[in-house]
Amino acid sequence: MKITKPSNDSERRFIINLITDDRFCKELIPLINKKYFSSIYAREISSWCVEYYDQFQRAPGKDIQDIYYSKKQNIEDEETVDLLKKFLSSISKEYSESHINNIEYEIKNAVKFLKLRSLEVLKNSIIDSIDDKEPSKGESALANFKRVEKLNGEGIDILKDSRKIIEALTKEHNEIITFPGAVGKIIPPICRGDFMSFFGPAKRGKSFWLWYTAQLAMSQGNKVIYIPLEMNETAIIKRCWPSIMGQPLYKKTVNSAHFEMDEESQKYRIIQDSEEREGIDLTSIETIQKRLRRLYRKGKVRIIPMVSATNEMIKSVCDNLEYYDNFIPDVIVIDYADYMEAGKKYTDNRDKINTVWKGIRDFANERDIAMITASHTEKHTFESDIKTSQASEDIRKINHVTLAVALNATKKENENNIIRLGMMEIREGRHITDQAVVLQCLDIGRPCIDSRLKNDVILTKIDNTEDDEEENDYKRKK
Repeated sequence: MKITKPSNDSERRFIINLITDDRFCKELIPLINKKYFSSIYAREISSWCVEYYDQFQRAPGKDIQDIYYSKKQNIEDEETVDLLKKFLSSISKEYSESHINNIEYEIKNAVKFLKLRSLEVLKNSIIDSIDDKEPSKGESALANFKRVEKLNGEGIDILKDSRKIIEALTKEHNEIITFPGAVGKIIPPICRGDFMSFFGPAKRGKSFWLWYTAQLAMSQGNKVIYIPLEMNETAIIKRCWPSIMGQPLYKKTVNSAHFEMDEESQKYRIIQDSEEREGIDLTSIETIQKRLRRLYRKGKVRIIPMVSATNEMIKSVCDNLEYYDNFIPDVIVIDYADYMEAGKKYTDNRDKINTVWKGIRDFANERDIAMITASHTEKHTFESDIKTSQASEDIRKINHVTLAVALNATKKENENNIIRLGMMEIREGRHITDQAVVLQCLDIGRPCIDSRLKNDVILTKIDNTEDDEEENDYKRKK
């Protein structure tokens, strides 16, 4: 069941953003009318913020405490002073714990709140006029009713709305996930509203890449919801925690690889590694968690396993997290979208998948977040590089994503902890034909430990189109 935030909670969030965020002030102050706020503290503080912004063109931030001390002397009602004091003393810790990056979504919610409150005020005026048997009051309220609208109305005037254009072209506003090394040269930064999918055949490590992307997003200060559709909590923790720790669950021999420069060719060779590593020390987990909280600061991941998920179910999860925890995601990772349900019966499975993927794309735009998933490709892509036309089930999936990334590997590359990432499709920007050669260590759940562009790597010995020297010697002897 979808939860609707009560107005007092929305009002509290509104005032917190009005105190702390410059952009929120700029967009919402022109719409504010004190009578839209139901609580005394909201009406009082909103007027302070409007006055402060008009003078300094920024949100008051920490100055709100100084404003309170200067203003309280003129407030005669002690109860009002007490309410203001309690509110201001509570928001410091609350804001530091629940600070969000997704201000666009906050602004949308704030405008919706003001619209609803303006209608409630109008409704109350009409009811009062009926109760008092004075129709002129109700008619006057209707005649003077002014719709709550942002200054630039609906849509964007490309020749006038300079702020919207600047925001759209400003990297800091849009980019929320940046991949490291050569992977970052193949996959451009993930932005709000993007829908990215990894494509590969079965057992190619797609789930590892989804978790890696979620962890990367968290490390870069984003709030992430990770939704596995095939694994329960225990299974996903056993996969995720080793990747965070860099250790296997139990003591074992760990296989990986590293790049080494070849002086003659001035290219990188891939050298295989093997070492014995201790398993995870369960007694150190709480200490590690504290350290990671300081390291990641605002970044968080919520793992929420779901069975037979639909887009509506995921929306409800987001609403619940926002309502109970002030947790508004910047990124949602779904493992995998192909396993989701469409909410109604389809005779053709391809139509179901198309509906699901279109819904995910719409959700990304609606909430101003990035959606990440993965999908299978046809069986013969086990031994060949993946092409756009080889997405399994329904090629229309490609039409809904903004980025489609291929996970390529031959059998020998897979055995040698190597995978090659290539761009299948990109909605915006230049299509890159090169690939990133990525070294993996899946024994500890890490699909990317280092990467180089393919043109800079010697791949002859691990490409199964050619036999290696030992096999050639063996065949000659035979």
